Amino acid sequence: MRKVLLHGLEDYRKNNRREEIIRWSNQFTWKNAARNYVAAYFDVLNGKVDIFEPKAIPAKTDRRITAIIPTKNEEKNIADAIKSVQWADEILVIDSISNDRTVEIARKMGARVIQRQFDDFSSQKNFAIEQAKHDWIFVLDADERVPGELRNEILQTMHSTDKHTAYWIKRINFVGKHRIRFSGWQNDKCIRLFHRDFARYNGHYVHEEIKNNGKTGFLKNPLLHYTYQSFEQFENKLDFYARLRAREWFEQGRKYRAWRQFIKSVYRFFKHYILHLGFLDGRLGWRLARHYSKATWKRYGYLKAMEKKHGR
Repeated sequence: MRKVLLHGLEDYRKNNRREEIIRWSNQFTWKNAARNYVAAYFDVLNGKVDIFEPKAIPAKTDRRITAIIPTKNEEKNIADAIKSVQWADEILVIDSISNDRTVEIARKMGARVIQRQFDDFSSQKNFAIEQAKHDWIFVLDADERVPGELRNEILQTMHSTDKHTAYWIKRINFVGKHRIRFSGWQNDKCIRLFHRDFARYNGHYVHEEIKNNGKTGFLKNPLLHYTYQSFEQFENKLDFYARLRAREWFEQGRKYRAWRQFIKSVYRFFKHYILHLGFLDGRLGWRLARHYSKATWKRYGYLKAMEKKHGR
């Protein structure tokens, strides 16, 4: 490599290659470079779909499903979560180095377990997608359950000639035994069923979403989301999310502003309690709005602390 480099530099000096190099480089675009890389990989993989110009899933595509469950110390939830997706052709648990019985329980129930140090939600899930045996992916959080109606709809969809490459699924949310009907949760939906040749998580550290390069459909039946057993657990999770969001902001170069911290926190309460009708959830709606406001305040607090720590 050293000899090749020195030869190239000497050739450049002797033959005045500057204009020739500029003409050649003007042909370059990132899009074409990406297309060429993808084409090469898919060539090796026997000609899979071009993800840059998706049209539809081939009629003879593999319709088997891998259910992916991300975990971290979920020994209380993992058994019920696995039971909820036993209709899948493979169950893959991607575990963030739990120190309870999560992995033991999952393996006893027949799930394949891969452990990986957690960095962020998008990276963790995208890594698991790559390890799946099947092209169709269903992602289930450990605190979610698939009711029978949704299971039947998913299986019927897989055996149909539907050309969608991903599907929105609504969620019904609970705190403890109480269903939250408003407070911004009434329109909760997420893409959880998708074909991996078309879809990946968008790279956000927290509140990650699927980016689908094909057609997206809707399933009629909802997921059940038993999100928090107590408000203490809810607050701890929001604090964890706040730290991740602050880290993301810091790496993006966003700067702390005290006025923004104040206004955003006040608006967050107003948004959930008034605009999203949280007052109709009674005392629960008030507490949810207050916790969201507090979490927003913490995001900026953590960002400020990072700036101070790194001298920015």
